[in-house]
Amino acid sequence: MTGVRFSTILSCKATETVAFPRGGIISPAQFQIVSPYGYNNAMESRHGHCEFLPGIELWCESRNELLDYLTHRVQAGQTTFIVTLNPLMVMASRHNRDFARVLEKADVIVADGQGVRWAYRKIQNSDVPLIPGVELAEEIIAASSKTASSGQKWNIGFLGGKDNVWEMAADSLKRKYPGIVIKGGIHGYFNQNDEKDILFKLSEMDLKVLIAGMGSPKQELFLMRYLDSFKGAILIGAGGSLDIYSGQMKRAPMIFRGLKLEWLWRMIKEPSRFSQIFPLMKFWLMVAMRHPSLFKSAIGDKIP
Repeated sequence: MTGVRFSTILSCKATETVAFPRGGIISPAQFQIVSPYGYNNAMESRHGHCEFLPGIELWCESRNELLDYLTHRVQAGQTTFIVTLNPLMVMASRHNRDFARVLEKADVIVADGQGVRWAYRKIQNSDVPLIPGVELAEEIIAASSKTASSGQKWNIGFLGGKDNVWEMAADSLKRKYPGIVIKGGIHGYFNQNDEKDILFKLSEMDLKVLIAGMGSPKQELFLMRYLDSFKGAILIGAGGSLDIYSGQMKRAPMIFRGLKLEWLWRMIKEPSRFSQIFPLMKFWLMVAMRHPSLFKSAIGDKIP
């Protein structure tokens, strides 16, 4: 096998083995392909992504390249659905068909937390950039201020948080990024019966950026259902970002982030999150043991 380069890639289940014509039988976890972006991956279908698990790919180019790509898509009138992936979402996609379809429909999937990045390293023996949703959403807003200065305004809308949180977030961001256009927002406390009214209000804003901060999976499922209603816009689910932009909540101190313990800080600040510790532990164990069920999407093994 040494020195052999392959121009084609065989798709297979993680529990199968692959036989190559020139001899040698290896498991899928053992073979690696060097992508044009400098990362090892076994399959590519979306632009700038590398295979993570069946049904899940991750953005594996730089953050700057991602922002350039998003800007290009907006200018080309292409809708872009972004998922900021964490371990709980990975676990949901293994047994929840609706959420597995979210990852199938997404145009961009980024590693939101250290847990996903660690898992990618373990499984693919490579690396992807860490791009937290709270940072990416703000960088998209910052990019809109640059387009505004050149005469191309991106209307921004918020969906999520409690009453008035989006307004506080808007005031803070307008001070930080002069020239941005925030058309409005809607709180995140609504049920599915309210969605038609919510959609009508959002559609009137003629948005190019919609930041949904309602928590997963509610925000991703909402965005997936109504993708066709936001032509040419960037749609991103960004959890508690509006609370952070508004000043109602603080991000983890740098010491926690440096130690890769931002998840622990969130649990300390929001004790209700402690119920997540068990699925997180399950995720870590399944990755460490390469448990077969981790390699099966709820809608099949094929990468979308």
